[in-house]
Amino acid sequence: MSVPSVAAVYLMGRRLAERLTQAAADGRSSTAAACVTGLTEAATAIAADVDRVSADEVRAANRLRTELAALDGQACSPPGADVVKEMVARWFGPQGLPAADVGEFDRLVASLRGPGPQA
Repeated sequence: MSVPSVAAVYLMGRRLAERLTQAAADGRSSTAAACVTGLTEAATAIAADVDRVSADEVRAANRLRTELAALDGQACSPPGADVVKEMVARWFGPQGLPAADVGEFDRLVASLRGPGPQA
């Protein structure tokens, strides 16, 4: 079995994110859920490929995978799909998620979740 190139996995991720936003906007929940599953699998593949990707790419893949799981059904809503698409476009690629951008990533996710419990 051949291993897909890293670039192919990133391209697939971008296509899935685009399809997710379209499916969410059209109310096609099963298609949106399938896109989230595909994005999770793509992120898992990148996170595991430490010999071919940078630490920033692994960080982006791990955070994307974690947030897709935490967002649960929200990722299939139009606002959630837009946030996922932005995360994929900005950080799921060869640029990865530099440590300096982690706060911005967190703010983007928080914009979907809304205000958390007050301390």
